[in-house]
Amino acid sequence: MTTLDTTTTGPDGGGIDEAKVEAFTEELFGIYTAGFVSSMIALGHRTDLFEAATQGPATSAELAERAGLAERYVREWLGAIVTAGIADYDPTTGEYSLAAEHAICLAGESEFNVAPLSLIHGHLAKFIEPVAQAFREGGGVPYSEYRPDFTDVMDGLSRGTFDAVLVDGIVPLAGGLAGCLGGGGGGGSNGGGGTAAAPAAVICRSVSATADPDPEVSWLAAVRNWRRNQGPTSAQPISSSGASES
Repeated sequence: MTTLDTTTTGPDGGGIDEAKVEAFTEELFGIYTAGFVSSMIALGHRTDLFEAATQGPATSAELAERAGLAERYVREWLGAIVTAGIADYDPTTGEYSLAAEHAICLAGESEFNVAPLSLIHGHLAKFIEPVAQAFREGGGVPYSEYRPDFTDVMDGLSRGTFDAVLVDGIVPLAGGLAGCLGGGGGGGSNGGGGTAAAPAAVICRSVSATADPDPEVSWLAAVRNWRRNQGPTSAQPISSSGASES
């Protein structure tokens, strides 16, 4: 067994505290383990396993059938998330289950589903070496290299929140934006005239249907498409610079 040389001098000139080394090593292993678990969450999110698990307790074979996946891999995945405390396993029935309090954080379309956040780790990990090269040589990694996957991940991170509160909570905070979108002064369905709720919602939904992966281009295209469908209005078109077009 290797022992730590406690006579080694640290950067500050003092000795090495073996207990602190062990504690920090344990902390690092915890960080690494959490990274592995994050990958398991991302896998469950991408394959809809969490959605399938919300249908009730199931064996690995039953869960695999629900999700349309290979049982062999689903069984290994279940072992990982049970070990991590995400799901529960009943050895008497051989069934796995997802507690309601966990399910709301990992499945569904509400803003409480934070499973999409796990996708960012796997995506950014692909760029560790290009970024390391930038550290050595300068420069950087252009945004275009991250697309379109990065915009897909960001959509997953924010979609639930925007769908839940954009029209009634966020749009009214932007001054006259509600009026520009809907031709009325309301602040969504819960404020003012309420005329902005339907147009804003239509625009929000149409963003995901635009072909360009750039969020700014998608929003502008969605707004312009809606305005064209409404015919002439007194409001000025929206430009990419944020100013009105003449």
